[in-house]
Amino acid sequence: MSDYDSEVIESQPPPTDLADKVDESVILEALPTQDRSPIMTAAGWGLGAIVLLALGVVAWGWIINATAGSAVERFINGEGQVYEGDGFSARFPTTPERVSSGEGASKSVTVSSNVGQDLRFSINWTQQPETAAENPLNALNEAAKALVEDSNGEFVSQRAPAVFGTAASKEFVYKVGKTLIYASMLLTLDRIYTGQVSSIKPAVAEYEALKKGFSLTQLR
Repeated sequence: MSDYDSEVIESQPPPTDLADKVDESVILEALPTQDRSPIMTAAGWGLGAIVLLALGVVAWGWIINATAGSAVERFINGEGQVYEGDGFSARFPTTPERVSSGEGASKSVTVSSNVGQDLRFSINWTQQPETAAENPLNALNEAAKALVEDSNGEFVSQRAPAVFGTAASKEFVYKVGKTLIYASMLLTLDRIYTGQVSSIKPAVAEYEALKKGFSLTQLR
């Protein structure tokens, strides 16, 4: 026994006949009648269709988000779709698309992979005059400034360009509206390669994965 005496209260069994406890008229009034107008019936079916459609859209959104999230996770862990051409090799989370414009000295190529509307990976190269390699630091600073200004963006952070051998690189982050863009530029003899990850939220791991999966296959 405990130090305190306990009192056991015998519980009462629930009533077995609810009709004895509830007024029958209340039950009848709560039940739907079969005499419904065609307009009300159509409205009911319409409302049901809208609800089912909404549920379908939400479920489809969950599926798409889950698939996109899995692709990005695999990409960060070293998997993905490899693109090789245009003098470089790069890995993307989904099958990339290639778009080119211009010819000769004005030629530009972009290979991109879109993961939903809020996350985009891309590698772009633009033709540069060979004189750009004579002053690579200035060439990269000017190219980064032009990219941000043309996008109506603003710098969030940037590093000074670094020269190694016959190439030079520059990394920076800029913002366009609510979108963050992580960018890395590589200047070779006559091209500037720009790798970018655009996201509405911080995407450092995604950016590092894009850099890690990029390599030159032909030095130009």
